[in-house]
Amino acid sequence: MRRPTLQYDGELLVQVAPGVDAAAVEGMMKSFWGNRSDARLAVYQNVWVAFRSPDGRPLGLWMPGARGMGVPG
Repeated sequence: MRRPTLQYDGELLVQVAPGVDAAAVEGMMKSFWGNRSDARLAVYQNVWVAFRSPDGRPLGLWMPGARGMGVPG
């Protein structure tokens, strides 16, 4: 059986746990960038991640493929 391939292009919606705020989301992104080389981040150059609270409130829109690219909350 052939395994599906993941395409690194588009927007990913992430619903966070109750109590997570925009500052925590920004911290998660900084940690994500800090743990990866520029070459590894390049894989995500066409991906946006939209974070939402459990009630649908926007907590940030981030581009994982570019360090520091995003808008908190």
